[in-house]
Amino acid sequence: MSKSKQILGAIIACTVVVVVLYSISELRKYQSSKNERTQLIKKIVDQFYEECYSENSLDKKKLSNNDKLIAQQCVEEKGKSLLNKKGE
Repeated sequence: MSKSKQILGAIIACTVVVVVLYSISELRKYQSSKNERTQLIKKIVDQFYEECYSENSLDKKKLSNNDKLIAQQCVEEKGKSLLNKKGE
């Protein structure tokens, strides 16, 4: 093999390694931001549930099926309200 082919092969190999490492880095950033968004959404939903338990005088340790339904509907309303405010 000639020197020019060896150099070209080395450049191609280095380029592939750099592209793979960059792609892995970007994927980790994406996964991290996705996890942060998921955690934030979970915190907001948990806060909505706490507010709904309080507003409807529900004992979250002793919820009947009807109480769970009431809380879920309340949370859905709060979520819709939040989205409507964001859209304004």
